[in-house]
Amino acid sequence: MPSSDTRGDIQTEFDLEAFETEVTETDEDAVIEAITASIRRLRDQIDDDILEGIFTSDPGSYVLKSEYSLDRLDPEPITQNRVIEPLLDVLGYEEYGFEAGDFSSTRGEQADYAVSLRDIPSIESSRLLIEAEPLNKPLQNRGHGIEQVKSWLSQREFESDYGFATDGIRWIFVRYDADSYTHNIISEVDLQPVFHTLFENETTGSSPPTEVIGDEGRTRIAKLVQTFSSDNFRAIVDDAQEVIKRKQEAITDEFYDDYIKYVFGVAEDEDERRARSLVGDGVVPPSDASGDDTRLFSVDLMNRLIFIKFLEDKQLVRPNLL
Repeated sequence: MPSSDTRGDIQTEFDLEAFETEVTETDEDAVIEAITASIRRLRDQIDDDILEGIFTSDPGSYVLKSEYSLDRLDPEPITQNRVIEPLLDVLGYEEYGFEAGDFSSTRGEQADYAVSLRDIPSIESSRLLIEAEPLNKPLQNRGHGIEQVKSWLSQREFESDYGFATDGIRWIFVRYDADSYTHNIISEVDLQPVFHTLFENETTGSSPPTEVIGDEGRTRIAKLVQTFSSDNFRAIVDDAQEVIKRKQEAITDEFYDDYIKYVFGVAEDEDERRARSLVGDGVVPPSDASGDDTRLFSVDLMNRLIFIKFLEDKQLVRPNLL
């Protein structure tokens, strides 16, 4: 079965090598310079000790708050105009709208940003939607971050299958599959070590920013550019349907192989039937049960277990019900 993480029906990341994307050292350097400039703008309003905590703490343990800024500014706009928007600019998003709603007749949920995709004829989505959160706010919190993006993409009135969730430091790219009603993670990037290294350089060092970021940091930046830059994003969404179709076919084949193995004890390339299966030693039938009774019960049991797992993944029942 396809693996799922703690965010419900969001499946594991895709192999980015399946998409035709490009990253140059010049691209990486531009991101490094943009982050450095963002840190300088943040230091104009926020004490260094606070920023140190934000750039070293786990999400949620040191979230940017209005009282942390000199002028008691709202944390989300600070994050947007001093971190997220400069990064969107350097990633090639020259035009994006603000506070984008759906296309229904009533005002409902609003995306922080929307980027038009109407010039890509191969996809049905009209927009990329972006949710912005304050620095270091967990993107997995219920009702925020990823949950907010999932809500938009699931509503067809938003006319979008693609969304980003970000606090400026962490970036998550989600695609909605309308055929299977699932949300797939295309990419997830954590730039906190990069922010911390550049912050330390700004406060205690004087080296050129592009020289203080090592291989590990550049790998993170390269992944950001590879999947979140405008050109590479467009290449991904142009190819995503075919890549996802191949991935789903592989998952389906693996699922049915496992189903036959665990229910009936029959495995590919094995001549002998496995005893360790539901129809083998997994079910102890009553004395008057026939072989058909045992096989039918085994199939019903496995189908019901799979259904319960589906309910867990959709967060319709408690996650540890099984």
